[in-house]
Amino acid sequence: MTTQRLLSFARRGVLLLLAALPISGLRAQHPFELPDLAKLTGISDPQFSPDGKQVAYWYPRQGNTMNINEVWAAPATGGEGQNLTPTLDRDVFRAIWMPDGKALLLGGLDGNRTSLWLQPAKGGAARKLALGPVSPAWSFWVETNVSRTGGIAFVGSSPDRPAELYYLASASAAPKRLTDFNGAVHNLQLGKAETRTWQADGLTHDGQLYSSRSGMRIENMKFQA
Repeated sequence: MTTQRLLSFARRGVLLLLAALPISGLRAQHPFELPDLAKLTGISDPQFSPDGKQVAYWYPRQGNTMNINEVWAAPATGGEGQNLTPTLDRDVFRAIWMPDGKALLLGGLDGNRTSLWLQPAKGGAARKLALGPVSPAWSFWVETNVSRTGGIAFVGSSPDRPAELYYLASASAAPKRLTDFNGAVHNLQLGKAETRTWQADGLTHDGQLYSSRSGMRIENMKFQA
């Protein structure tokens, strides 16, 4: 079950109860009461925009917690929320405002890896960041953060190197590895990892094919609708 976060602090210290937003049938036409909590299924991780005027949050597609997470935004003073990611079609597990408030950094599952996107705050298509073979780490959420100047840091791994810390000077920059904690593993002669994709039953499937040094192949298949 996904952990719910229903509270967030504005930059000026004003506490907002995200439950007061008009989501999943709830309207801000009456004082928030305890029974209203039953109408808040799936709302998670509220984040104030830098100017404090908007709140971004996760909400499952069609309100069904079995569906993928999408990112919504609503006025902090109340009003209807807007789905920012209806065309992204990815399970989003991170949404961080960029310093200028014009976009959000998103992180989510993307086939057999994790990716980062820059999502315009007004909606529209998200732009995937060019991370090369590096896949950001994911546990409860994608392990990334944004600095006040727009720099992006994340923990990530690649087929030939376990997790290290990476940094992008901007959303358009190439990732730079900052640590070498697992350099000894990187220097080993490891097996080869290859990605395979195919179509079946109207879905796109993907998986990882591993070849050991002895030539033995081990398949680790994942599925992406």
